[in-house]
Amino acid sequence: MMLENAWMALNGYTTLGKDISADMEWIKGAVRFFDSYYRNETKRLTGSELDSVGKLCIYPANSIELLVGAKNPIEVMAALHRLCDALTKLPVNLVSTDEKSYFANLLSILPELPKGEKDGKSILKPAVSWEKVYNKWELPELYAAWPYRLHSVTRPGTTQIAQNTWDLLPQDRVEKVTRDFSWMPVLVNMAALGNTKEAGRRVLDKLGNFNPQARFPAFFGPGHDWVPDHNWGGSGMVGLQEMLMAADPYGDGKIYLLPAWPTKWNVDFKLHASQQTVIEASVKNGKVVSLKVTPESRRKDVVLNPAFGM
Repeated sequence: MMLENAWMALNGYTTLGKDISADMEWIKGAVRFFDSYYRNETKRLTGSELDSVGKLCIYPANSIELLVGAKNPIEVMAALHRLCDALTKLPVNLVSTDEKSYFANLLSILPELPKGEKDGKSILKPAVSWEKVYNKWELPELYAAWPYRLHSVTRPGTTQIAQNTWDLLPQDRVEKVTRDFSWMPVLVNMAALGNTKEAGRRVLDKLGNFNPQARFPAFFGPGHDWVPDHNWGGSGMVGLQEMLMAADPYGDGKIYLLPAWPTKWNVDFKLHASQQTVIEASVKNGKVVSLKVTPESRRKDVVLNPAFGM
């Protein structure tokens, strides 16, 4: 969770212009921990700090709550890739030149995300290997789609392997993973993959959830936890926003508009994007009828889903 919190803080910096100077030590420390701790662990287990091909080895670890005794869990690897890259791009008052060199070197020795093959198709794996499966509600594979956007609509041409992963999930996990209860980010993941049909179905189900015992309509649940379940509504709202707009805070600078929005749905919205940009838009009858980008200089970076027109 330290890596997730670090990524959120860096998102706050580029999206809202938040002052994170007081946070930089723990952000950098969270990344350094994985380098330092697992070099020592690997040396203790094998006699060398790095693996046989000169890469950092994250073992033993967990993959969220799904796997125990995991090697190179995907959500950790995705986080380290994105954080190391982002830290090399921050101004020197936040990350010194020497520190940038350190994070660039660490990035160069990170292994790739764990991948495999099923039914002749490439898929993402939750880890290279593991010793025990614990909680089958978890879906670490799609952390690569969101929040880390390595296989996402913000990187055109990268989503198929993540979609394959979803389509070919092990049968013993499907029954739980596909429910999208409570905190589960399946809606968000479908939006991040540009899967409009699935995202549209799920956002209605997720935000339409209501417990008749509750006094207010927005008292979601019970799912995994309690009523009112703020996680349920929170993940639902994030998914709704991702359907409307996706922007990688440390990517190509593009703002992907309506990546998973059904053409039959009208909407008016105002959302914050990376580089302190605000997007205001109105969609009517499958067309974008108004679009305001602040600052106007960022308008050139808006990439509209071709299913819509202006």
